Amino acid sequence: MRLCETFPWTYFTALVYLSRSAESWPQAWLTADPPGSDVLLGEKVTLTCRFSGSEGWKYIWTKETNGAISQLLGSSGQDGETYILQPVMKTDQGHYQCSGQRGSEVSYSNYHSLRVHDVAQAVIRQNPPAPVWFSGETGTLECDIRGGSGWRYSWAKRTTQTGLQHLTPQSTEAQKNYIVQSAKVSDSGEYICQAERGSDPVIQSQPGSLHLNVSGEKPEAVTTCTSHEGETYTGERISLSCRVRGASSGWKYLWYKDRQGTELSNPDNSSTDGSSYTIISAALSHSGQYWCRAQRGSFYSQYSDPLQVHIHDLPQALLTLQSGWTDLFPTERVTLRCELQGDSTQWEYKWYRDGQELPADESDSSRAERNIYMIHSDGPSHSGKYQCSGRSTRGSVSSPISDPVTLTLHWEIPKPELSFDSSHGETYTGERISLICRVRGASSGWKYLWYKDRQGTELSNPDNSRTDGSSYTIISAALSHSGQYWCRAQRGSFYSQYSDPLQVDIHDLPQALLTLQSEWTDLFRTERVTLRCELQGDSTQWEYKWYRDGQELPADESDSSRAERNIYMIHSAGPSHPGKYQCSGRSTRGTVSSPISDPVTLTVHYEIPKPELSFDSSHGETYTGERISLSCRVRGASSGWKYLWYKDRQGTELSNPDNSRTDGSSYTIISAALSHSGQYWCRAQRGSFYSQYSDPLQVDIHVYPQAVLAVDTGFLQILTKDSLTLRCEVEGSSVGWSYTWYADGSQLPEDQDGQTFTVRSGNGSYHREYRCRGNRTEEPFYSTISNGLVPNIIISQAIENVSRIGVGSAVMILLSIILMLEFCGRPRCGTAPRHMADCT
Repeated sequence: MRLCETFPWTYFTALVYLSRSAESWPQAWLTADPPGSDVLLGEKVTLTCRFSGSEGWKYIWTKETNGAISQLLGSSGQDGETYILQPVMKTDQGHYQCSGQRGSEVSYSNYHSLRVHDVAQAVIRQNPPAPVWFSGETGTLECDIRGGSGWRYSWAKRTTQTGLQHLTPQSTEAQKNYIVQSAKVSDSGEYICQAERGSDPVIQSQPGSLHLNVSGEKPEAVTTCTSHEGETYTGERISLSCRVRGASSGWKYLWYKDRQGTELSNPDNSSTDGSSYTIISAALSHSGQYWCRAQRGSFYSQYSDPLQVHIHDLPQALLTLQSGWTDLFPTERVTLRCELQGDSTQWEYKWYRDGQELPADESDSSRAERNIYMIHSDGPSHSGKYQCSGRSTRGSVSSPISDPVTLTLHWEIPKPELSFDSSHGETYTGERISLICRVRGASSGWKYLWYKDRQGTELSNPDNSRTDGSSYTIISAALSHSGQYWCRAQRGSFYSQYSDPLQVDIHDLPQALLTLQSEWTDLFRTERVTLRCELQGDSTQWEYKWYRDGQELPADESDSSRAERNIYMIHSAGPSHPGKYQCSGRSTRGTVSSPISDPVTLTVHYEIPKPELSFDSSHGETYTGERISLSCRVRGASSGWKYLWYKDRQGTELSNPDNSRTDGSSYTIISAALSHSGQYWCRAQRGSFYSQYSDPLQVDIHVYPQAVLAVDTGFLQILTKDSLTLRCEVEGSSVGWSYTWYADGSQLPEDQDGQTFTVRSGNGSYHREYRCRGNRTEEPFYSTISNGLVPNIIISQAIENVSRIGVGSAVMILLSIILMLEFCGRPRCGTAPRHMADCT
């Protein structure tokens, strides 16, 4: 009997019991057949009253209905111990009690309640209670009768709409449960159970039915992570959930990791069926593949698909500057970003400056919004070391604090530096030029603006090689690009000062000028030639190209020629070298080329030249003291020669004192001497190239005849007269001469051309030195200049000699002189004053 169903009657019985317990303790016990309080209309109910261990009692039966107690009559059995209700009717509902009397003793039984129902309903319950069973599973169908007990059960299965298959041969109490062993799909269908009890009459229940569904597919378990979305980090709590697809129930769940077959111990007692597997504090070792499967009795589902669980180390917070710069200037706006690997929505962020946590809204000038910290207007309070960290929105773990980013505030507005690579020299039209603008120091993140000829009007910058605009490039310079340039830097709404101006000058391309360093264009085989290409301006900023007959020449054509910058050298002229040579310059920056030069034509001759040696011999013989010149020439149009001279033998070069010609083509002897006689050769040299030797030229030097000056006046006349006569004679020949007279080196009047010349005393004429020279119209045209005589010295010597020997002796000497003069002859005695003593 269920307490909740009998409570109202039990409560009433307790009251009656307590009211009578004072008289005597009841020893009677009331039982019913069939047992239980629920009976059906028409059934037979037998109530029996018993006293244990004693006899002689007489029984009285009572019934309480709605609080009213009435005595029942018609009991049977010994002393009325049995009271039979047959057939049971609705009016038989109530609480029944028996009491026994034996003499003065009275004993009351327990109450037995009867509830009368129209008909009993059979209900089939299934275990497991799932709407679907699976092939191979064993289940139980239970036939439950609501009301009463003592039932006998029978089972059937509907085969057709009207046909039944009896599953039990007869009704028995043991057949309340029908077991389906190792269910098959064919076991699906409608099952019917019916119960009966009693024998006179036999009471039958209403049949109960249940449709059993047996699936031929094995059930599939599904594993999911139910704890949270996003990545899972060490230290976090994670929960895995397992369920069987569909509406089936009654499962117990088993868990596996990294391999099937080895069951995990499940510490999670939050669900009695084990459908949840929880890791309280995740570690990296918890990463792996997880499976689950369901068990119902001895039946197992399939393994679930594997669920990969990744446990990650807590990410390191990374603090970055969205603005990209740490050196700040007043009023600048700065944005800091805190980044954590993974889904940013699963983190909350904390901000720190110099180790102190910052509020989300520090002031009007700064604010934190999730992983962004914005400084709207930089001020003194914003300098410092900034850090950040993340805390999981699930509130379970926090990341390590980021490395710091130090912000520094500068109070002076920066001034950028504008530069132009002018190390390459001048800039020419057509060249690419780049100006560079930079704010010095550690500050960064600048965008650069450009201006020309005046500040304020920004230039459009076509240079996209740098995203910050720090380079301003002119692809092809024109003269119009010359001018003053400025730049300034911008960062957000902040502007630097203007840079100092930079003057850019663009020049027209220079004309290449090709010259011969050797200055000759007619070449001889093996000769060395050097061509020079000249461009106005700095030659180091040009690379040179060389052409012969319009074809570009390689830098190193062969062993015989080579180009070195603006020099083209032909080391040994040969058949391949004749032609029209040109050159041009290309900027070392590789952007522009000069116009090609005018050509220089080189001609190569294969016969080694032989110079011609000449000597002007039209005047006849050559005498000592004369100036003579030899001339050497290479015939033809060739030029640039230097001439070398040789005497008496080839190989030993003469030193040429003649500087009248820089090429040495003339060899001059200023004053010929007898030693200059001999054979002469010359040859020409041009660089390291030598011509042949010329044919030899014989030069003969002759001596001029000697002029002799003597006194033509006698000894006594010298002492007695006031004049002195001098005579000039040319040795070896006296025919055809005329004479030139000199006094103290100056020529005397041309009318004095006789052989004698009289010097008269007075006006110092005796103190002058006299000389003479012979002249004529045939070779030799003149003699040498004579010795010099001074009349005064001659007279002084004569007087000195007279005084030395006395008067007498003087007379004798005088006579002797006269005789000797007659004997010796005048010329011999008058050659010189010092010879006069020899004639005495």
